[in-house]
Amino acid sequence: MKRILITFLLVWAWAGAFAQSEEVKEKVNKAKDRFVFEFNINQAIREKENGFDLKGFYGGFATYFMYDVVIKESPISIAPGFGVAIEGYKHNSQLMINDSATVFVPFNDTISFKKSKLGLTYIDIPIEL
Repeated sequence: MKRILITFLLVWAWAGAFAQSEEVKEKVNKAKDRFVFEFNINQAIREKENGFDLKGFYGGFATYFMYDVVIKESPISIAPGFGVAIEGYKHNSQLMINDSATVFVPFNDTISFKKSKLGLTYIDIPIEL
């Protein structure tokens, strides 16, 4: 069954390579710029190690700008770009920085807190072929 599925997928991908007419291929070879928006849900490791526990729903958002550069007369192009991504995690710990590592340590029972959130921001440089 596995061989049949792989063979079917390869034949389907090969047939799709010849599906465009010449008129469509000419339009594809023009350079274009594009914006990409991405919404995601992060599934982090949910082990409760040393009392560390992630709370609730945590997701992220990313946006990218990419510019399509056609390589001479070929149907191949490269699209370098620039982007920013944001993620957020709610948890029950505080961030402690030691000389050798950065670790999450659960709050003591004497400390009262409403929420503790780790917000991450990434600068991305995507390259699409």
